[in-house]
Amino acid sequence: MKKPVICWCQHNQVYRRMIFENKGVVPVEEWTRYWNSGGKTSLERWQKLLADLGQKGDFSSILKCKMALKPLHVNIGQFLGAQNKPQDVILFSSERRLAAYTCVRGGKISMAEAKEEIEDFSALRIMLAKVKRHRK
Repeated sequence: MKKPVICWCQHNQVYRRMIFENKGVVPVEEWTRYWNSGGKTSLERWQKLLADLGQKGDFSSILKCKMALKPLHVNIGQFLGAQNKPQDVILFSSERRLAAYTCVRGGKISMAEAKEEIEDFSALRIMLAKVKRHRK
């Protein structure tokens, strides 16, 4: 089975290393590695994600975390490749700007392949949907 591909920007070392190792695609496993390093519970993982995105607030439930993530526009590859989170993470002002940044820089988006691998309402699914809607 082909590995699902997520959105990436070519301008970071993580992307270059992974493209080389995976012959042109970056698997969902890189996201999974990040997600699983976030804490023991699902809530702790969501809280770490929002902290790494520079968000502050009362994230006492997963629902509150999901609501806080929804309006954020971030390139997943750039986010994962950022060495100094949240300072180095680029947040975009709109979905359209995120899509333009991702597609112009050679980002790959393949939700059709990824749907079976990515859990509904997961952080990764929420983040991917934004770019998919604005693809031409």
